Amino acid sequence: NVFGPRQDPSNPYSGVISKFLERASVNEPLLIYGDGKQTRDFIFVEDVARALLMTAMSDVTGQLNLGTGKETSILDLAEVVGRVSGGELKRIHMPARKGEILRSCADVSRIREEVGFEAEIDLLEGMRRTWEWFKRRKIQDGG
Repeated sequence: NVFGPRQDPSNPYSGVISKFLERASVNEPLLIYGDGKQTRDFIFVEDVARALLMTAMSDVTGQLNLGTGKETSILDLAEVVGRVSGGELKRIHMPARKGEILRSCADVSRIREEVGFEAEIDLLEGMRRTWEWFKRRKIQDGG
């Protein structure tokens, strides 16, 4: 799950982070589907760009998984959103989505060993940078 500045939260393919930050920016409750214990491997866009460059400059071929190798629950993500946006945010639990994957985490051993890639920007720092972009965008949009 790649995240970072310039993601459009209105896009149906946009991830949970941009949707959470958009709701936080207008003081709306975060919508959590199911119990919120489902996990994802969130990676900051700058780490993805660096990994692509490193891989393109290597001799490695074949499939590589890209991620941080760390799971974060949606409940933990909501906590981080509250931290970067400056307060406790209300949460509304919605019915679980049918067929939703409960755990998702990349096995990054091959890209680490063969390319030397390791994600450098942790979730909190990436969220801070993304939140700053959301705030600037709101000011530019007059909101």
